[in-house]
Amino acid sequence: MFGFLYIFNPMLWLDSRERQIQALYLLIFIGGIFIRIWAAIISHGFAHPDEHYQILEPAHGLSYGYWQASWEWVSGIRSFVPPQLFSFLIDTYRSIFKTEDPLRMIFFIRLFCGLCSLVILVAVYRVGRFLETERNRGWISLPSVFITSICSTFVYYGVHPLSESLSTYWIALGVIGYFYSLEQKNVAYQSGIAFIIGLCVGLAFSFRFQAGLFGVSFALLYVLEGRWKAFLFFVGGSLICLGLYGLYDVSMGRPFLGSALGYFEFNIMQSGASQWGVQPWHRYITSLNRFFTLPLALWILIGALLSLHPAIFSKSKKLWLIILPFWLVHNLIGHKEDRFIFPVLPWIVVLAVYGWSYWIRNRKLKTKVMLSAAYFLVMTVSVIYGYAHSSWKHHGFFTTEMAKLSKKKQLESLAVFGTLHSGSYFYLHQNIPLFHFSDLNHAKKERFKEKVGREFKSVIALNHSGKIPESLLPENIQCVLDAKMKRLYHCELSK
Repeated sequence: MFGFLYIFNPMLWLDSRERQIQALYLLIFIGGIFIRIWAAIISHGFAHPDEHYQILEPAHGLSYGYWQASWEWVSGIRSFVPPQLFSFLIDTYRSIFKTEDPLRMIFFIRLFCGLCSLVILVAVYRVGRFLETERNRGWISLPSVFITSICSTFVYYGVHPLSESLSTYWIALGVIGYFYSLEQKNVAYQSGIAFIIGLCVGLAFSFRFQAGLFGVSFALLYVLEGRWKAFLFFVGGSLICLGLYGLYDVSMGRPFLGSALGYFEFNIMQSGASQWGVQPWHRYITSLNRFFTLPLALWILIGALLSLHPAIFSKSKKLWLIILPFWLVHNLIGHKEDRFIFPVLPWIVVLAVYGWSYWIRNRKLKTKVMLSAAYFLVMTVSVIYGYAHSSWKHHGFFTTEMAKLSKKKQLESLAVFGTLHSGSYFYLHQNIPLFHFSDLNHAKKERFKEKVGREFKSVIALNHSGKIPESLLPENIQCVLDAKMKRLYHCELSK
């Protein structure tokens, strides 16, 4: 909201250079819209099992009354706010389009997420304009928007309903509000904005608990700036949102703030997440290579370090304070995954552009042209490589086949081999008995053949680890989906 008030200020259009900057910004922004629509169309499957089991599957349960609850939900350590949002989207889709097709439904959800992700473009543009001077107008804001608009990382995470990206949008709104407030002289107005920022941080926390660390960032900024009234309003907005979330927890049959406290106890006090692996301290530095590919990752890393130069640090320190609490705490936790650090990526990009813009501004024209050409070459190579190697259809075979099977009304039950890759009831879309086995050894251990043969008239087996041995299949099996070979066999329903 604050960013749009600034960006489309008609008084700025009296300046011809300003018209050029805003015209380019608008062009990049529109390009970002079309790229995200395209990504929503071509994406199938899900980026990570958490995208399904922490978002889509519980959302399906809220809308339809049946779902496959993963261990986090059984333990009560996940927020129901993201599933509640997508449950509302599912109900909205059903009421408008009068269809139950899960593949069309997920496209509707991805399109919604992609459009929400555009707030990142507004935020980096707004921050870039703050960092610019009269001499280098457009040199920070436009490259920052360009990277976040077309880079495959921001597009990929933008169209997938992950809690990391969803919480980032609320933080982006808070960042827009904070930098907008720096231009306001009225203390009461600043305090009102701080209250809204507190609400944004609280909402980000309700989508992903770790996002609450950005509350520490904003609080530090207000304290260091001596804006005590704004600080109190920020804390007030955050506490109100936190209290409302606690009441929502109670409405879902949990203790007040029980999910957040349970999450903290399991992941921090007990180091429970470490059972899925402990990664080295440099994981989140090397992750830049996986996010952006090596050439652009090096450019971003060096540029961010250049932003620490004393001549420009007075401005860049605000962004560093926004990043560091979140970054440092995640580095202290043993279990690390690249996606965990996504909420700080937009601000690292802005810092990188800021650092490089300072370094080249006093160079000769020939040097500036060469460096600019090198930058666009690096961007082009990295963007093409990123789009070519992004898993736009990750797990797509499973979800597509599950959606096809959802239309087979004679289907009586389903056994899933490879729990994390199947998609469960959201894609199956039938309230029938559902078995889950992590692999063939698990199936043998659980006496799959005898159990299924005794308790079910028929079953479909979905396998992700190779062809299921005939000796393991009960006589009454209807169909086997071999995901490794990507074909159906022993299947009556496919006829």
